[in-house]
Amino acid sequence: MVENTLSYLQKMMCMKIFFYFTQDILIAKPALIERTFTVIEELGDQILGSQKCPIKNPIPLIREADVVILEGTVPAIDTGFYVQMCLELDKPVILLHHESVNLNLLKGISNERLQVIQYTEGFFSKTLNEALNYAKDFVDIRFNFFISHELNSYLNWAAKKSYMLKSNFIRNLILQHMKLHQNEYKSQ
Repeated sequence: MVENTLSYLQKMMCMKIFFYFTQDILIAKPALIERTFTVIEELGDQILGSQKCPIKNPIPLIREADVVILEGTVPAIDTGFYVQMCLELDKPVILLHHESVNLNLLKGISNERLQVIQYTEGFFSKTLNEALNYAKDFVDIRFNFFISHELNSYLNWAAKKSYMLKSNFIRNLILQHMKLHQNEYKSQ
């Protein structure tokens, strides 16, 4: 019983990570791709997608993932598109690139969920591990609770009137409350 509970808790704590790479980087640096998957597995996180070949349509996997890692050493327009998509979905995204490649365009994006990580061969595992630990702080946490029928009716109405999801409506209320009481909250 205890073993089952521990196994369940470990599964709940692990992140779903999608690693996107192009065919070009797979050909140029197959050991890097393998090492990336090894680091993810060593952390006990779940890997979405294939480890052997690039995914043709990664959008469903990006939506399912808690964190997305993109390999940007070989420039590709789809990589930039997927960075933008991840940020729009509020997903933490790690964009890796070798030190020999300059990604100045993406370094100008200011978003705490985006990490543009330059790596060297010797420190790759350590660098990726640190980036994944940082990304864990930005993974959204599922929060379920019970409400009365009346509250649910109101929430449906208010969310529809505001053109947003019910979860976004509640999140905005919490953020407004935090802002209103930020001095009290921070002094705790």
